[in-house]
Amino acid sequence: MSDRDPRNGIVLSAPGRDALRHALVMYDPNVHWDPAQSRLLERSVERLRAALPDRPIEIAKRGHEDRTVRLPRPERADYSFELWFYGPGSGGSGGRAIVAVLPGSPEEEIFWSVQFEPESFVRARSVKWVEALDARADGFDDVVIRLVHMPTRIIQRRGLLTWEFVLELRAPDGSLAWQNTCYRWRFGVRAPPIRGRECVYTAPAIAAVR
Repeated sequence: MSDRDPRNGIVLSAPGRDALRHALVMYDPNVHWDPAQSRLLERSVERLRAALPDRPIEIAKRGHEDRTVRLPRPERADYSFELWFYGPGSGGSGGRAIVAVLPGSPEEEIFWSVQFEPESFVRARSVKWVEALDARADGFDDVVIRLVHMPTRIIQRRGLLTWEFVLELRAPDGSLAWQNTCYRWRFGVRAPPIRGRECVYTAPAIAAVR
C-alpha cells in the first residue's frame, strides 16, 4: 500500500520518456507493453509531472506486470491515492484504476476505488479500440488532475448487505465538482472499522493550481 518501503519502486524526480519507459519494464524486460498503451501511460505520467512539478513520482511494482504511481499524501489527509496501470498479463485490455488508501491499512482491506476499462468506452460510444484507449486515458487523466488540485472527502456507509464508499471532489467555491460511488459486499471482505453507520474521511488538495 502507500506506506511500503519506496525501495520497492523507482522514484523519478524529473522523468523524461526514457526514464519512464525504463520504469515501466524495470522488473522484467521480457514483459512487452503494447506500444499504444505504453505511449498513453507515459503521457499520463507526464501530465501528472506537470501538475506536481516539485514532487517526486514513484512508479512501483504491483504483482508481476502491473504498475502503480503513488500520489503524495498531504498533511492532515486521512488517506492517499494510488494509480494502478494493469500490464499485459492482466487481460491485455489496458485497464486502469484509482484507489484510495488509508495509512497503515492491510492490503486486503477494501476502500474507495474506481476502474477505467476501455471496453466501457467501446460499448458507450461505439468507437474503435484505439479510440477507446485514448478516451479511457483522457478520462482517467482528468480525474487524476482534479484529485491533485481539489480537496476531497470519502464517505463510508454501512448498509444491510453492502459497504458504500462515496468520493466527492470540491471546487474552490465549495460546490460539488465530481462524485463517484462504489459498493462492496459486506460478507467475506475486510473494511475499515467504523462507529455507527457512517464515517467521513477528508483530504486537502495535494497541490495548488499553477
